[in-house]
Amino acid sequence: MLPLLRNNLLLLLASGEVVGETRKVLGQYGYLEAGNKLRYKIPDRYGWIDEGKPFD
Repeated sequence: MLPLLRNNLLLLLASGEVVGETRKVLGQYGYLEAGNKLRYKIPDRYGWIDEGKPFD
């Protein structure tokens, strides 16, 4: 996985903050709170990342 994409994914999972085109579109539809964060939390079972394994 590209480093920038990996960083964006980790940012999303860690803090709920979105960036780039995702931020633009979700913001247009009112799905973001202050700080460009999602209004909901991603459940841990879906947001789990094993730091020891590379992304494909």
